[in-house]
Amino acid sequence: MTSTGGKTYARAWREYLDALEEVRATIMADPACADPKVRDAALYLPTQLQAGAFYMQLSPHTGYPLLNRTHVGEPIGLNWGMPNPDFDYRWTYLDGKRRYRIYGPKKSPAAFFDLIAFNGYFIDNTKTYFQGALNDHTGPDGGIELFAGPPGSGENQIVLDPNEPHNVLTFREALEDWSTETPTPLRIECVDPPEVRGPFLYPEADLVARLERAATLVRNATQRTMASYKETLGGTGGRDNVFHINQPSEARRRNNGHPDNIVAHCIYNLKPDEALIVELVLPRTAVYWGVQTADMWWRTTDYVWHQSSLNRKNAWFGADGVFRAVVSFQDPGIQNWLDPLDNSRGTVDIRNYKASDVPQPQAKVVPFAELSRHLPAETPAFTPQQRKAQIAARTEAVLRRFNY
Repeated sequence: MTSTGGKTYARAWREYLDALEEVRATIMADPACADPKVRDAALYLPTQLQAGAFYMQLSPHTGYPLLNRTHVGEPIGLNWGMPNPDFDYRWTYLDGKRRYRIYGPKKSPAAFFDLIAFNGYFIDNTKTYFQGALNDHTGPDGGIELFAGPPGSGENQIVLDPNEPHNVLTFREALEDWSTETPTPLRIECVDPPEVRGPFLYPEADLVARLERAATLVRNATQRTMASYKETLGGTGGRDNVFHINQPSEARRRNNGHPDNIVAHCIYNLKPDEALIVELVLPRTAVYWGVQTADMWWRTTDYVWHQSSLNRKNAWFGADGVFRAVVSFQDPGIQNWLDPLDNSRGTVDIRNYKASDVPQPQAKVVPFAELSRHLPAETPAFTPQQRKAQIAARTEAVLRRFNY
């Protein structure tokens, strides 16, 4: 095998496998894995990151790009990165020297349909080129149209660095009513002539560089995952079952955090006979608000067959306007149940996009048998038949969204 810049594909492959083993060992050595359930959840993460690295670093063809909807956010097996159950995510990978057109036949009816363009993903200190609403970019037919590439790529333009070959565009569309809302059609094409888009088969030097980036991604994503729950505990003085509000910051922006999202995190820690009551006042205004559960490793709790997330359109609010939910292993018999499934320790995460304010959420652990004493008397009962219908509607909506 020939050398490519001093490194062969065989050597790059071995180093990539070494990175996966390093990641596995790092995760298993984390103190959180002392909890057997937390450790069980961690076992999936290295292979999920490997799958993500393939789609994000090894396979993208910048001459023939796609808007990928599965490799981060697909709910059955690729739930790493804590994807929001209410968001339809799309991703594409672009070379800054090429010219691209992103287009769709209609505007999105969603309150939030957002795009961020930056040079890398889950790599520290990224540079953001653009962040804004896709509906602001109108094509000749009244739909969505914008261009990305070096200066002079077209109207409605996102200017990318022509010397940066590894740009990432991420799209978030909020689908708050799963029964009626579907992802807005959107496509991308390279508008350069076919003869300059490059070969479909990557030469060895290219694959070596891609493997190196894949190794960097799995390492960095692992460190971000582990740092996330530790940051939450740092904000609560090391206490579980307490919320910490994570404000947008320059450091978060450089690490791909959305600049308009104020997140409230809580590390819950529950016994089988306990329940966590979450109580909060919604922001006065926000383009999106939602709450979900996840495990300790940024892996979203299953939301296809379980009630593990809520938003302002499917939650119940008391006469006082306060949102109250119960995290418990048993069905509490109220509408606002957040199911942790098998995770005795995990996270409750509340997203507030473009919020005017984010009041501090409160959390309280109580015996499950005494739950009714700690909820307002007017909290309506939610019957097993209602739960069955609620879960069935979720399942149908998610499977339809992902074409299962």
